[in-house]
Amino acid sequence: MADTGISTGQSAAAVRALSVTYRRGARLVHAARDVSIDIPRGRIVGLIGESGAGKSTVLRALLGLTKPTSGVVEIAGTDLSTVSAKAALALRNRIQVVMQNPYASLDPRWSVADSIAEPLRARSRQRGSEPMSKDDIARRVGEMLDRVRLPTSKLHSLPRELSGGERQRVAIARALSVRPAILVADEPVTALDNVTTAEILGLLEELHAEVGLAILIVSHSMSVIAQLADDVHVMQDGRVVESGSAESVLDHPQHPHTAMLIAASRYLDEWDGSGPELTTAAAR
Repeated sequence: MADTGISTGQSAAAVRALSVTYRRGARLVHAARDVSIDIPRGRIVGLIGESGAGKSTVLRALLGLTKPTSGVVEIAGTDLSTVSAKAALALRNRIQVVMQNPYASLDPRWSVADSIAEPLRARSRQRGSEPMSKDDIARRVGEMLDRVRLPTSKLHSLPRELSGGERQRVAIARALSVRPAILVADEPVTALDNVTTAEILGLLEELHAEVGLAILIVSHSMSVIAQLADDVHVMQDGRVVESGSAESVLDHPQHPHTAMLIAASRYLDEWDGSGPELTTAAAR
């Protein structure tokens, strides 16, 4: 297991009583209302809800891209509002993100090697960080390529020369290159075909087992959450309406909205309750 700098039993990250409110013209929008979500070290946490449920708002607050109206954002047990901006940035550097669109998340001018190496170069330039030589960076890039099951022949390929699944593997390798404590996967398979979806979800499972980092997977698909998550939080209209272990939430949903999401996944994904199938009704 990689050394993430977080002691056993401690939360990797959490939001507690988080609310985000903003104005849209004359209207007050409550994008997140009293949301509490814990991401324990070494576990996969699923955050699910329809579009507009508030998932992205919670994610942006966790990443420091949206300022909470009230509530607390914690990383490694530290309330970020109680430390300096520099210390908060250092803590947020423990989080790396894989975005939903592998066609837009990579710089089209950079090779695979450059895309994976850039976070390492940036981290090496930060004051207080241990510098990495070119040979060290090249070695780490090779390790990451192997970890995501991409051949070395792809090292100098540009994004346009890769398939969607290969691009997402590069994005995952880039995120893991700096050895984060937390990986956030934001709709990581939405833009992929069904066979590639199964491959990427399987890869995330393998990486979690190998590295042991915490993962927050954000999705609108209950079948995706079912395959990966240990714990599940269901959002509706800016609130968490149900939380629990994946088994309890999926087998015994307590909230009507959760039951609706499960029913929709069974219909749209032809999901049998065990994980996503390779074919979906929407794809035919």
